[in-house]
Amino acid sequence: MKRRQILTGLGVTLGGLIGHSLSVERAIAGTSSNVQKSQKLQWGYIGENDPNHWNEVSERYQVCQFGQRQSPINVELLENETLKVSDKRKIGLFEGFPEQIYFRYGPVNLEAFDAGYTLQANVGAGLFLELGSDRYELKQFHFHTPSEHQINGNTSAMEMHLVHQNQGGDFAVVALMIEENKNRQGQGMSDFEKDLEPLWNFLDGDFDDDVNIKLIPSVHLAKILPRDRHFFRYSGSLTTPPCSETVEWIIFRKPLTLSTENLGRYKAHFPRNARPIQRL
Repeated sequence: MKRRQILTGLGVTLGGLIGHSLSVERAIAGTSSNVQKSQKLQWGYIGENDPNHWNEVSERYQVCQFGQRQSPINVELLENETLKVSDKRKIGLFEGFPEQIYFRYGPVNLEAFDAGYTLQANVGAGLFLELGSDRYELKQFHFHTPSEHQINGNTSAMEMHLVHQNQGGDFAVVALMIEENKNRQGQGMSDFEKDLEPLWNFLDGDFDDDVNIKLIPSVHLAKILPRDRHFFRYSGSLTTPPCSETVEWIIFRKPLTLSTENLGRYKAHFPRNARPIQRL
């Protein structure tokens, strides 16, 4: 059994680079051609095809049930800020490990669309992160309500996934926790909410068409990252079928905020699309 390692760290470096502008794994990777809604998905979050039955939907989804490094997980901190270790999963513990993650983010064009289970935005070419000696290109980002990962057993109102992929086909997913900002929309708005305002406005549109794409130019994704660079890192899986165990997770500890209005806009279309916590 491979060891799952969780790391806590500080020291993410941010750089700027300007970007321009179905299988489930291709959709996750963020192919931008022939974008279509995925309402014909055979898997879902409620009913007979909920996460407990994903392995029954297709033979390709067996790892969803029987995998050894499935995501999401609960990251549990003890009083001394060390991570709680699960004997069953042989989780390695690294405290304050100075792993550097270098973000090459800058203005980029987005293609926003309803992916059937989430609001997704495919990202124009040119943005990437460097994780150790490996380089992962940013492909797309999407959202889950409530959050899929937990920190100390606490679930956030929403979780954003920035999905990157390297040349070998493996993923690095940056997870941002999002809490509800109960101020009125526009009051005390975070950079995250402000810079993605065209995306929230897109949620007011008609999602009944087979293809409904909104082109959003020049969004500066570097601005949405939390200023507090503390993060957790572990090796896990995709949180949607086929649940491939080819993901390096980077979970920022400091949450972002989103107004009640915009959170409600999202939930009106996607009331619950979070996979339950997986065994450690």
